[in-house]
Amino acid sequence: MPANWDAAVRALRISVERAFFVFVVGDRCELMRLSRERRKDGMRVVPIEVQDAEIDGLVACGFLAAADRANRDSIARALGMLLDRLPPTRWQGLVGRGGSASTHRAAYSS
Repeated sequence: MPANWDAAVRALRISVERAFFVFVVGDRCELMRLSRERRKDGMRVVPIEVQDAEIDGLVACGFLAAADRANRDSIARALGMLLDRLPPTRWQGLVGRGGSASTHRAAYSS
């Protein structure tokens, strides 16, 4: 083993730790920047549960390609397109017909 082996290993370990720190912190900073930018534009990221029947509906309506049924990003985009096509003024009419959103959801799943 070379005489300066320990020093080389320590230097490599320190450089890897620094690179990892920069990557993780930089990645988090980028995510926060994107989150603030979306929020400024009036957007939010919200995790939701989607049933298989709802995915089938997105495919049937042409919002989602059949090949993308398992692709989370594609499903999110398809749901965004659906919401863009159905403005909030229409949502109020649905809920205002004597029921909650969950009762209307049950009606749509049949």
